[in-house]
Amino acid sequence: MIALLPRGTVYVVIALLGIFIGVQYVPIYFNAMQFHDEARQVVRFASSSSRTVAQVKDDILAVADDWAVPVEEENIKVEVTVTRDGPIFNVEVYYVVPVNLRLYQHEIEFEWRMSGESFEE
Repeated sequence: MIALLPRGTVYVVIALLGIFIGVQYVPIYFNAMQFHDEARQVVRFASSSSRTVAQVKDDILAVADDWAVPVEEENIKVEVTVTRDGPIFNVEVYYVVPVNLRLYQHEIEFEWRMSGESFEE
């Protein structure tokens, strides 16, 4: 069937298909990147603002809501470990974003980890 179409038409169809796929994936990755950046800021500055583990978790959920990232409370794991230099908290976030390409359903998994200082003991 492709052999029956003029060469220019094939290029246009391929370009339109590329644009369609880009429109589906680019916003997901952009929102994930912005969410990760803002969540890192939450973790980084949590110690200077004396945030607790529950407050950090709530702040990360608020950032996820701002960027329309499907993170639920059970997808965020915050643990405090005590080191020689003082308490440190470790944050892990895992979430899945579905992508609907009409004929193909795809899920993109995101996972990030960050450590930062904590005043909580």
